[in-house]
Amino acid sequence: VLTVSEAKEIALGIGVKERRFNQEMARLEGTDGLDHTTVMYSKDIMIGISRFTSKRLHHMQLIRFGLNLAVVVLMMFTFAGLFLITENWGYGEGLWFTWVTATTIGFGDLVPGKDPKANGGSLLNIVYMMLNLGFLANCVGAALPLVRATRIHLRYLYRRVKHRLGA
Repeated sequence: VLTVSEAKEIALGIGVKERRFNQEMARLEGTDGLDHTTVMYSKDIMIGISRFTSKRLHHMQLIRFGLNLAVVVLMMFTFAGLFLITENWGYGEGLWFTWVTATTIGFGDLVPGKDPKANGGSLLNIVYMMLNLGFLANCVGAALPLVRATRIHLRYLYRRVKHRLGA
């Protein structure tokens, strides 16, 4: 059991904005204002704090996914340009090769190091695969919780609509 002022101290300590805290507490208590001597059960406080932290975690996952995806795309365009130089391919061929390599499809239509006049393509490909593998795996790892959260949210919305329609 905590007082509201103790709960507020905890919430502000983990980064909850004061206005947001007051709104959540008012919603929990069903009043517009709370005095600082009101005693609250820790369960109610934890529900309010967990809502805040789950939203914050979702935003952090979105940022993580977006940054990793941006790095993967940037690497594809950069290495396509490098393959243009080392392998004497066109830029489109370089982009095609980086996409096929990044997705681990490997059609075999373009192979670095095949042309005896080109040098450094095989080593460049190894560097690209190692870098891209890490960022792509991190991107997929960040996307999975987002997909799961979206699926849960859609299921919740479906149930609300179904309940309102009386079905």
